Amino acid sequence: MERDYRQYAEYNSFFEARGWVVEKINGTFILIKQLPFVGSIIKIQRGDPKIPLQKVDEVAKRHRAFLIKIEPNLTTSDPSAPAILKNLKSFGYKESRWAPCPTRTIHIDLTPDLNKLLAQTTRDVRKYLRNNRGKSFEFRQGKNLEDFYPLLQKAGKTKGYAVPRIEELKSRWEVFGNDIKLLLGYKDGKLLGGSLTLCRDATAAGIYMATSKEGLVQHFPYSLMWESVKLSKEAGCRILDLDGIYDPRYRTHTSWKGLSKFKRKFGGREIEFVGSFTKGKFLPFNHLNDFF
Repeated sequence: MERDYRQYAEYNSFFEARGWVVEKINGTFILIKQLPFVGSIIKIQRGDPKIPLQKVDEVAKRHRAFLIKIEPNLTTSDPSAPAILKNLKSFGYKESRWAPCPTRTIHIDLTPDLNKLLAQTTRDVRKYLRNNRGKSFEFRQGKNLEDFYPLLQKAGKTKGYAVPRIEELKSRWEVFGNDIKLLLGYKDGKLLGGSLTLCRDATAAGIYMATSKEGLVQHFPYSLMWESVKLSKEAGCRILDLDGIYDPRYRTHTSWKGLSKFKRKFGGREIEFVGSFTKGKFLPFNHLNDFF
């Protein structure tokens, strides 16, 4: 698997600025949150699945961690998955029913030319793209997340997902500089929607996409997604990770069903990760599996 953006130094610097301790074990970033009186919690997001768990235990002991959460960068189809899952179990990790990182996603191979990429989309995608050509949609890269934020807020409330405060959004993503791409779409000068994509190394990650009510009526999301595909390809990326679709293994992902249906229309290959694993140091904390 390609390195996940959650393992970039810039991403982890955001947490460090907010009081988390950031350490590395064999190249994998781990995040430690100190809590008054009770010790700390540790999370390892999309790290090397072969991270030495004994060293994780040593860090946990040093920081008096009572809870560790690991979400390996490992798919269920990987031949090494059974052995790695067995090792996690031997170190006391249990599968959690809550996963902060998406456990299933879609990867679109960007290496074919645009005609081939278009051909792998569904018939209705191609129909709406044809119809939208006559609607005078205008796309341009934005500079300020404030332009996009009101739409993102409204979309979050409508679709039931959390949207961070604008200050948090800016500090988390602006550290990536030119690698973070804000694409905004307009009609007659009015903003209809936008997308935020991280284009770094071989993989682009679709972080956010939001559309106004007017944009939905005009089938604008189809053009917005297609322009995001083109932008990721132009940035030199070989894969576009749509960063999450519905996974029936997790109850918390139910609200993603509609968006997942939309994402599947653009083709690509579905990727399923092994999931989320938690270990509690003390017996009472083992019951926090469902919440952390």
